[in-house]
Amino acid sequence: MVMAWETILKTIDNPFCSMDLRIEALETILSKNILFPNLNNLRSDHTIDLHIHTNYSDGFWTPTGMFLEAYKKGMNLISLTDHDCFNGIEEAFLARDLIYKVTGKIISFIPGVEFSTNYKTKDGKVKEIHILGYFPSKDFKEFRSYLERFDIYDQAYLDAFQKCRILRIYEMVKKFNKEMPSKIGGDLLKLAEIQEPISYKTAKRGMRGSVSPGRLLTCTGIYEIYSLYKAGRIDEITDEHFSKAYLDKLVDFIKPYDSPLILMYKFFGNHKPTAKVGYIGKTEDPKWAVNLIKKMGGIPILAHPLLYFDLFRDLVEELYPIGLHGIELIWSDSTHNDINQIKDMENFIKKNFSDLLITAGSDCHGHSIDGHINYTPDNIMGLSSKLNGLLTQYHKQIMDFFRQ
Repeated sequence: MVMAWETILKTIDNPFCSMDLRIEALETILSKNILFPNLNNLRSDHTIDLHIHTNYSDGFWTPTGMFLEAYKKGMNLISLTDHDCFNGIEEAFLARDLIYKVTGKIISFIPGVEFSTNYKTKDGKVKEIHILGYFPSKDFKEFRSYLERFDIYDQAYLDAFQKCRILRIYEMVKKFNKEMPSKIGGDLLKLAEIQEPISYKTAKRGMRGSVSPGRLLTCTGIYEIYSLYKAGRIDEITDEHFSKAYLDKLVDFIKPYDSPLILMYKFFGNHKPTAKVGYIGKTEDPKWAVNLIKKMGGIPILAHPLLYFDLFRDLVEELYPIGLHGIELIWSDSTHNDINQIKDMENFIKKNFSDLLITAGSDCHGHSIDGHINYTPDNIMGLSSKLNGLLTQYHKQIMDFFRQ
């Protein structure tokens, strides 16, 4: 069956299509030999992105869509690092291999993960810390050898971690209701059902095929219900059992926000002083994540340390002895004002831990939102010009390390 062009484009990032259909759609696009406007627009020393999310956690792209974007951008090395899961890796390998088969373009791919942990500071406070894990593999079969190093405890723990992420959605919404009762009454609690797999039909909206649910997908489901109701497509949401009065409230509540991402940053954000309402952190210590990644044979990296600059030295000093291998110093959500802090961290590493690898990642979630640097088209898969010097400096080192 030949798919219409519009259907092909939609299929690429449709989480409800099968993986085989998405790969078929990618092959059709590549075989048309389209001259994408952004193809090869990046400098040869700016073609690395080791921190990308897909719909298997809290991103908008499927792994197939991620690789199509990488191809359009002229990327040479990328990593899929979904939150707390590995489920998108197989599809990513299939997309990588297909791009090479059809176009001859080699995009090196490193399977990865981003573990969310809590770190207890010396003054007793708790700070969320992310640990990236990389598992260099020539193909999916080799990658599976890493997973085989799980024991029953590890697998049970990760399964429980996914359930905790779902329960966390409920807790976030309860907190939201408690702190913002005047906004939408007590009905918002029902929106937590968007994140519950299997048990609720709303899951197909909010979860978008994800196995590692989070804030963005909660807001995606909320926003989709809002959009359908606003468009008069009430028949498509009758199975949600939302009352008309409730949906009227929802429309009024969401109207000021242009997208699920802005809704998330406003009400479920975690590092914006005005966006704390509704946010609940995660559990487990960063040492657990480093130890697990090492046990699997992977490479543990401290993600976006700029977010916890005040704790940076303590974190490195604690995690380095147990196997921390590198620092994601080059991160696209940095600004000109952050350069001094970045240089400070770089000097600390060179002086005290010179064997740590410096890596680069955008933390891309595959969506364009003005005002959020790593979501804008110019910076998706390709870091901002303000970090050009650093990326140029470390580009060869990163490429050589991961291509060994």
